[in-house]
Amino acid sequence: MRNVWTILRNDIRRIRGSVIALIIAIGLVLMPSFYAWFNIYANWNPYDSTGGMKVAVVNSDKGYRGDMLPATVNVGDQVANALRANDSLDWTFVSESKAREGVKSGEYYAAIVIPKDFSADLFSLLDAGGASDDTTAGSSKTLKVRKANLVYYSNPKKNPIGSTVTNQGASTVRQQIGDTLTASVAKAAAGTLDSVMSYLDTDHSLRSITALSANLRREASDLSDAADLASNYAALADSAASMLAASAKSMGEAKDSLGTRATSTKDIAGKLGKASAAADKANAGMSDGLDAAADAFDAVGENAESALDKPADGAADTAASLRAISTNRIRPMIDALTQYRGTLVSIRGSLDTAPAQAAMDRAIADVDRTLKRLADADAMIDAAADKAEDKGQSIAGTGRDIAAQAKAGAQSIRDLKRSYQTNVVTSITGIADSTKRTGTDAKALLDEAVAALADVTTSVGGSSSGSGASAGIREVTSNIGKAHDTLLEQSRKLSSAADRIDEAMASGGVDTVRTLFSQPTDTIALALSTPVSMKRVAVYPIANNGSSMTPFYTLLAIWVGSMFLGIILKTNVSENIAAMLDRPKAWQLYLGRGLTFVAFSLAQTTVLGLGDLLYLRAQTVDPFLFMLCLWWSSIVCSTFIYTLAAVFANIGKAVCALLMVSQIAGIGGTFPVEMLPDGFRQLYPYLPFSHAITALRETVGGFYGDVYWEQMGRMGVYLVVALLIGFTLYAPVSRLMARSNRILSGTLALN
Repeated sequence: MRNVWTILRNDIRRIRGSVIALIIAIGLVLMPSFYAWFNIYANWNPYDSTGGMKVAVVNSDKGYRGDMLPATVNVGDQVANALRANDSLDWTFVSESKAREGVKSGEYYAAIVIPKDFSADLFSLLDAGGASDDTTAGSSKTLKVRKANLVYYSNPKKNPIGSTVTNQGASTVRQQIGDTLTASVAKAAAGTLDSVMSYLDTDHSLRSITALSANLRREASDLSDAADLASNYAALADSAASMLAASAKSMGEAKDSLGTRATSTKDIAGKLGKASAAADKANAGMSDGLDAAADAFDAVGENAESALDKPADGAADTAASLRAISTNRIRPMIDALTQYRGTLVSIRGSLDTAPAQAAMDRAIADVDRTLKRLADADAMIDAAADKAEDKGQSIAGTGRDIAAQAKAGAQSIRDLKRSYQTNVVTSITGIADSTKRTGTDAKALLDEAVAALADVTTSVGGSSSGSGASAGIREVTSNIGKAHDTLLEQSRKLSSAADRIDEAMASGGVDTVRTLFSQPTDTIALALSTPVSMKRVAVYPIANNGSSMTPFYTLLAIWVGSMFLGIILKTNVSENIAAMLDRPKAWQLYLGRGLTFVAFSLAQTTVLGLGDLLYLRAQTVDPFLFMLCLWWSSIVCSTFIYTLAAVFANIGKAVCALLMVSQIAGIGGTFPVEMLPDGFRQLYPYLPFSHAITALRETVGGFYGDVYWEQMGRMGVYLVVALLIGFTLYAPVSRLMARSNRILSGTLALN
């Protein structure tokens, strides 16, 4: 190491021994500081000095006057007055032609034109809203809401940042206009509230509110009764559809066709006459379904007897045919009748009189007897199928028994038709008569559902297969279900509204509203127009833009200063100095001159950092760590640049210049890295300054975790890489580069 220190001491002695060398050394130390200080000071707080930027404003607005806003409102004038009091930009009010010409010539950075119809277009929504009251139900005439437009001229050619600043000014105008519109509408609304308050001051308002609550509850009760009626008809229609579907499936497989049956209806007077007529048609559809089911069950017996008459060697086919009859014909009918029984039980629960309940009990008992007979027939068919599969058992006479049981089941189904007409229809008709007191709204909804049911039952009368009738009744069931849901929903809403009214009256709600509306109109308008405010909280507050830019320009100055050292100072030890050393090795020559570079760079950085803190008064939360980061960055950068210049000569210096240019654009010094092109974003993690600037920003704005020390450690990687290159390649590569330089020095350009 003696040779290393000898080289350093000799370099310092030679600088002190020459006035010119000393002046150059002082210039090298101060030059990076001036570069950084000028740039930081120029960017100290530029956005506080935008008041000298001229922006032309043209106000051609003629104003607006309407029914909702009886006074003339001129948004253009209000905006112009607000801009005259705004000194963020030099707002200049001129004619439109002069504004356009001024932007073209560069006299104005931008121009904003408020058209003559601006207020009228802005408040066109009020005209459109008011026109709807006068428009008849069949009229297609509507007023279109027009969008108010500002015209904004800018001149990015004059200055790109200036264009950005004036864009913010245009946003300010747009915000001012929005506030004016909201405040005007809110003030009109507040005036309406004044009228409401005057009405609330009278005793008549209390009586009206109490009567309103009672009427709402009465209408809610009527709607609930109508919903129950709709539910009963829906269940009945659904049972009829199931019965028709089962019989249609059975008759289709048996190749039989059902004939159509005409249904006659008569008009019933009253508010629910249409609903009663539709119910009669639904009853006729139910009767048709029972007739079809009975005919289908007669066919079941015939098919079973036919299957059992097959020869004994076809026993397997006989069993399959019998099980198909059970699965596809009998059991769907049992399911349909079971659903029908459930509907009758539901209807019985809604009946109020003892005779009606007794009639419904008789109908349910008839259904139970029929279900038992169908189940017995199904069991007999299953038993016959089991015997057919077991060839050792005799099945002679079984077909006749099944046919007899099927005929008994068919007769039982026909008996159900009489039971339905005698017991069920009478009870349902009683319910229809008792619901004629339902309110107008409930009647309208129920009429619509019953009309749909009437259309479907008509299609049942004209169908030849039963499948179309079933689909129609299913659709009617769905419509009635929707009507039921709508009725219940409206009933709940009316009840809820009545409850809220009663709660408000009990808790002094009217007095609360009266107190609220007693506030001045301007106060209410202000609350309506600006209901939300934003509280801005800076997590790491920085006093000014100059302090924010200090890390970028300071680190850039360190790199520039180290590059100047590489240009002005010799990177290789001369032969005269080498002769004074004791058998010097290549690494000693590399390290000795490298210490001179590092010493100069540390001097540059010390002056630079102290100037940032003491002269410019840049913000920092920890001055020592601020300086420590600069010193460490100086050691890393100067060593890196010196190594490239000493080992690779001019090529190394060119690489250093390329790295400087890349870091100016790619480390996010002015714009966030996420805004840079993709290539810079990919290069960012590998640049030395990307880590240095992150660490230095920690000392300016505030520390988070171990980010500072982590980034300082990552910078050390570049120092290790530089030293490895210097110790291993200094001797062989520098001699090769020296020969190349001698060859190049013979050319005209590099002589």
